[in-house]
Amino acid sequence: MGSMNIDQVAKGLEQTISTIESELEKLGNRKEGTFYGDLLLSRGRALRDLSMISENSEELLGYAIGSLTEAVNLFNRIRDEERSARAHYELGMAYERLAGIKDHRRNMDIAIRAFDEAKESLIYDDDPDLYRKIEERLKSAWKQY
Repeated sequence: MGSMNIDQVAKGLEQTISTIESELEKLGNRKEGTFYGDLLLSRGRALRDLSMISENSEELLGYAIGSLTEAVNLFNRIRDEERSARAHYELGMAYERLAGIKDHRRNMDIAIRAFDEAKESLIYDDDPDLYRKIEERLKSAWKQY
């Protein structure tokens, strides 16, 4: 029964990723703005989540990191600090996950830098819950380093 639930979760994540990919294709060359960035962020998060239950973890994390890095760059370019903080946080989570698979120290270093950037981009009052999550992940990452 446990593997059936994992299979259902995997199918749900794959459907989510497929839907996001369709939306990205519809945008064509219009690769600016918060909607595009939010799609990149959602795709990166879904790929990272799928990597936790897939045999292709490293490959999926590579795709997640690419999508999240693109989201970070976009949000930085359009100066959306709150979305940039969220994208940095998700990027840090992806690198933290990758550190459990390979190049532990190098990937943890990148994760810590991403969490630091997330914290620097966000004002506590803008999103106290996210700010606390970032602080917790940053502390956890330093312990794992």
